[in-house]
Amino acid sequence: MKQVLEKQSIRTDDRAQALAEFVVVIPIVFLMFSVMLQYFHITQVSQVGNYAAYVAARVYAVRGHDSKDDREDYSLAAACIAYAPVSKLEEHEWYTKLTEEFDELTSGAGGFVEQIVSMAKGFGVAWGVRLNALGG
Repeated sequence: MKQVLEKQSIRTDDRAQALAEFVVVIPIVFLMFSVMLQYFHITQVSQVGNYAAYVAARVYAVRGHDSKDDREDYSLAAACIAYAPVSKLEEHEWYTKLTEEFDELTSGAGGFVEQIVSMAKGFGVAWGVRLNALGG
């Protein structure tokens, strides 16, 4: 009688099965989630790039009464403003050393000031690095 009860308890206990399924499935779910986030980021940057090209072309066309150099400067500035939200320095770039002091000065600023500082840094990176003929 005792052996029959032990066999029944083994058959009805499915906690180990659920744990094994979880261990097999959860890495796949995390991988798919990470791929999805990366895809959304790439799509966002692509859309911002298209919008920056549109804005630069529009500014260049609308400012037809200015000289060619002025139109190019204005269109570059418009593209930099459009790129500012996604223009960030990466860890491996040597330019990050230049912004460490700026980060120390602006640390602790919250809310609206932090957003303005972030946009200003993005504009600077887009102007000096990303859309520069030598940098990107």
